[in-house]
Amino acid sequence: MTSKTDPRLRFAVKIVPKHHGNLPDDVVLSRIHDEVDILRTLQSCPETVRLVDVTEDGQQVYIVMELCEGGDLLQFLKEHGRMTEWEAAHTAEAILRLLCESHQQGILYADLKPNNILLKRRYRRMRSSQQSLQLRIADFGCSQRLQGGAFNMWAGTPAFMAPEVFKRHRGMESDQWSLGMVMYQMLTGRLPFWGTDPHPSPFRVMAAILKDEVRYDSPEWRGISQSARDFVRRLLERDPAIRMSAEQALAHPWIKRHCGHTRGVPPVANNAVPAVRKAPQQ
Repeated sequence: MTSKTDPRLRFAVKIVPKHHGNLPDDVVLSRIHDEVDILRTLQSCPETVRLVDVTEDGQQVYIVMELCEGGDLLQFLKEHGRMTEWEAAHTAEAILRLLCESHQQGILYADLKPNNILLKRRYRRMRSSQQSLQLRIADFGCSQRLQGGAFNMWAGTPAFMAPEVFKRHRGMESDQWSLGMVMYQMLTGRLPFWGTDPHPSPFRVMAAILKDEVRYDSPEWRGISQSARDFVRRLLERDPAIRMSAEQALAHPWIKRHCGHTRGVPPVANNAVPAVRKAPQQ
């Protein structure tokens, strides 16, 4: 999508249908409203994709956002192979800054995976210097606010779900497990379970996440520091009570070593985001 006032400006548009065959319309509209509201709330965090406008017609809602031309983290793996520790640490720090902000606001992201982590610009590795990754986190369709001490909706991507989610318990800690899965994949080029099976059954996914051993001595980990392994290990802790929080992860020595220092949540910015408006009649 291009701007009418300046054709050089291009945007991404997420089109969300208002009607879903299996759900009442009021439930669908409520979920769309929640997604936009959470996206608007997290505009203070630089790692959140920028919200430009929201409009609707009788059938669909159009969420207009900044265009991220660098692809997602899966495309990064295809083009560049697995990340260096410097790249992975800066990726983790960017995600953790958003998680710190969202968790402080009582918001569970709930669908952290490589497909939802975008690069604002195309990334080129340079031997002489490190280039900023300029990450943006997108797609808040599964995100939800804490209500009455619990999260009400069971949603997300099974391969990145925390063990407790399969037991119908979900807390902020489940985002941390998902981050651990993402970091395992970025550092080694693969997920910790299912071997070479690209399409494991839903039962196999659940069983592996609940019981299979997470290995840190396989050939894929060769050359990766013990500090990086400890970072991932403490995220992929099956007991959510002792899993690292976002704040603790930001203070981990591996993050501090590669990112220079541990930054807190950015100050709230005065970002004016337009409310949902009706599309003009054609």
